[in-house]
Amino acid sequence: MSDFLSPFLTERVEVKMLRIGEFSRLSQVTIKALRYYDDMGLLKPAEIDSFTGYRYYSVEQLPQIHRIIAFKELGLSLEQIAVMLDDDLSSEQIRDILHEQQEQIKQRIQAEQSHLAQVEFRLRMIEMENNMSPLEVIVKPILAFRALTLRMSIHGDSNHVRNTLLAFQREVEHALVQHSIKLAGPLTEIRYAEEFLADYQDVEIVLPVDDGQTSDVPLETAGILKLITVPALSMAATHIHRSTDATRMDTGHISEVMPVLQRWIVDNGYQLLGTHRTLHHIGPFQHAEYEDWLTEFQHEIAPLD
Repeated sequence: MSDFLSPFLTERVEVKMLRIGEFSRLSQVTIKALRYYDDMGLLKPAEIDSFTGYRYYSVEQLPQIHRIIAFKELGLSLEQIAVMLDDDLSSEQIRDILHEQQEQIKQRIQAEQSHLAQVEFRLRMIEMENNMSPLEVIVKPILAFRALTLRMSIHGDSNHVRNTLLAFQREVEHALVQHSIKLAGPLTEIRYAEEFLADYQDVEIVLPVDDGQTSDVPLETAGILKLITVPALSMAATHIHRSTDATRMDTGHISEVMPVLQRWIVDNGYQLLGTHRTLHHIGPFQHAEYEDWLTEFQHEIAPLD
């Protein structure tokens, strides 16, 4: 029985030779490129018919063509690829190289997305300059209040800042439950800035509390919420913003409201001072949907000298 089957078994393990068109489809590489790689000595056909000149490849050559294309995608020249192939890198080494390139590409995409967001923001600002709706602004003093606070410096684009603040928010929520703390007012962000910096935020997270809170509160990783008295503002321009107002105001997001408020301040004869506050009456801390957010903006101001 075994003698009867042996010819068939031998035939089944023979390497099937593929014409160049078949190998092109299988490897997803053009015939023109395969011929060029042959001329360059990168990938020689497994066989060449001496009578017809037809090139034949084997499926065992697929790993090599994939290596060539992978190195080419890394930006290597064909001469460099030839050296890499001579070094006979393992699949694991090639995977490591590709993973490194993958991370570099992701970083470039992230940087370009941030750049695109800045361009879109500037376009919206130009549109708003040409068609700016009036803001409902109240100028008033802001009283001092007791709060648990943590000031942090965040380096990175707006997406990184937002993700950092959201991660911090989750940690704060856990601490409030753990220590049975009830807030006496809305979560507030105070930003300190003498100038605009695209990739840096000096922000203080402020959690108003009542007189029953008498001590600092440790967080798991972010540091310690310090119990302080947040200073009063003798004069502030304030605006209450509902997310549904974004269409009316031609702003795409609440992050774009502050520049509009700052423009109102300048147009109405006030001086911009170095801090502004964002009070989340209804917002991410309440896990509310964006269209339900109710946000108050306060900017420290002074009369022009």
